[in-house]
Amino acid sequence: MLHMTDMHIDLGYVAGNNRLCGTPLCCRFTDGPAPNASAAAGYWGNTDGNCDIPYRTAEQAMSFLESKNIDLVVWTGDNIGH
Repeated sequence: MLHMTDMHIDLGYVAGNNRLCGTPLCCRFTDGPAPNASAAAGYWGNTDGNCDIPYRTAEQAMSFLESKNIDLVVWTGDNIGH
């Protein structure tokens, strides 16, 4: 069994963009480049800041799970950006 929750995939995520933009959702193409390296969105995502995960992170997770013998998936939480 696999329990997945709150994936929050952001199709507008751009690595290197501002993850500390001051709005509820950052790291997007609309936020522009980060002012310095410590404020830059990571390639695979971030553990802090106001960013959802990039599509590539979700895709990599699904690719990893393809090789597992999972017979039941429980999907909970929400999926909207925040």
